[in-house]
Amino acid sequence: MIAVPLHTVTAVSVRVSGQLLEGHLTYLEHVIRLASECGLWALVDLKHVVELDRAALFYLIRGEGHEFALVACPQFVRNGCVTKSRQLLITYLRSAKSDVHTRFQSRSPR
Repeated sequence: MIAVPLHTVTAVSVRVSGQLLEGHLTYLEHVIRLASECGLWALVDLKHVVELDRAALFYLIRGEGHEFALVACPQFVRNGCVTKSRQLLITYLRSAKSDVHTRFQSRSPR
């Protein structure tokens, strides 16, 4: 999680409980956007989340630190974010390495 100095930001808590699934993301995104439009930093409190799907996990990974901060994040959510972030980074690095290798080979004299 990214630490945001709360003394410098006016924030609003957005508490989420139960399931956080793809069907809920439109509403959550709307609430976060409204907070932003009002000059508020959204603190998404996940303390009582018991289940989330892949779409929700990717939404949290993409938005944390950019659109909102995560607060009271359960360990299973944190583990999922770290695991998926690592997988995405590895995939990105492999594709970048492959791209560089392909470009290098295409420039080599034959």
